[in-house]
Amino acid sequence: KKCYSFIGDWMFKFIKTIGESVGAKIRGGRKKKKRDCAENDDDEKQREKKRPKREDISPAVTPAAVQPPKSREKREGGDSSKKKKRSQYKLSRSPLANLRGRPAILCTCISSRSYKKALGEAWDLFDDAIDELYPRKEPKDLAAAAKLPQRFIAHDIDCDAVLYFTFNEHNIDVVRIVRHILLNYSQRSQLLARMIPLSTVCYASKDDVIDALGPLLIGLEGKSYAIDMKRRNNDIFPRDEAIQAIALCVPKRSYRVDLDKPDSTICVHIFKSLAGISVVPGFYDLFDLNLSKIKKNDGNPRSASSSS
Repeated sequence: KKCYSFIGDWMFKFIKTIGESVGAKIRGGRKKKKRDCAENDDDEKQREKKRPKREDISPAVTPAAVQPPKSREKREGGDSSKKKKRSQYKLSRSPLANLRGRPAILCTCISSRSYKKALGEAWDLFDDAIDELYPRKEPKDLAAAAKLPQRFIAHDIDCDAVLYFTFNEHNIDVVRIVRHILLNYSQRSQLLARMIPLSTVCYASKDDVIDALGPLLIGLEGKSYAIDMKRRNNDIFPRDEAIQAIALCVPKRSYRVDLDKPDSTICVHIFKSLAGISVVPGFYDLFDLNLSKIKKNDGNPRSASSSS
């Protein structure tokens, strides 16, 4: 029993000694860590005192990161008027029902990827053509000139690769504008495929198309005609029935059908719930209103190239 009690006392003292030594090492490590952190804080404060203030830095030694960034105009090395001009190419998102009864021009793009650039291209072409064909007095005051209403509006009709422009002045002949652009500005076009004038716009039904076509038949020139009908985003419009009904409206004694080289063409374009109608003289000579084709012919009509 004495032996066992001696061994037990010895083991208790041994474990107690080891525990005290380990605890001392842990407490010493914590104190050392606190002391190191305090020394680091003191060093950082000393460096802050020695570091010069930002306003004291000389401009000659200012790093590039501190220098203010250059303006966009200086960075591009010139006037940014072109960039400002593109900001006016805005699309109106008015309901399709509000577009009825207004003359318009429908343009198709070469690719849907170039939609925004084609919008700017068509905008510039219309702006120049209207100013040349229908000039208006511009006020000398710049503030008054800025308040003048825009002569045409670009609309977003949610058709792939299709631009749609309406004109606010009813005296503007959209057929004349398109013809002027095709014969004079076709070399400036790079992203537009076709440009179709719509003298009147109505609801996409056969009866409404026949009613809207009546006043336009007065402008039917020559002795022959053809009907050009296209549908976009509309599969329910009765195309064949509408063509037969339009043909019945044209006096047979005065005009004959010629699908090869008609003197005038009745253009009917159906897109969604709207129908645009126009009568275009010289549709064949203008390469079916195709800008890229007339551009390849140096802006000359087809009759000029065939006669030469």
